Amino acid sequence: ISRHSREEVLNGFEKAEAAVAPIHDVREVMEDPQYRALGTLAEVDDPELGPLRMQNVLFRLSGTPGGIRWAGRPHGADTEEILAGLGLSETRIAALRDQGAL
Repeated sequence: ISRHSREEVLNGFEKAEAAVAPIHDVREVMEDPQYRALGTLAEVDDPELGPLRMQNVLFRLSGTPGGIRWAGRPHGADTEEILAGLGLSETRIAALRDQGAL
């Protein structure tokens, strides 16, 4: 099989009436017309990275379809709040930051 192109392999299996489908890499998934038609991908604007395409909510119900509105918080955006919630003082958090631990 590895000596043949993907198209040759798919055609061979289809001629044999075997159930077959290609395995897509990430770029192919992002460009696949069927994925686009199904709404599998969502585009959101990220303040740091600009427009991003990412996987949409997988299961969308007619009454409550859900959706993606943002890519997520930047890495470390909530670190100080979490550490404070765990009982660390502002002084201790500042010391950890000065040490390069945060």
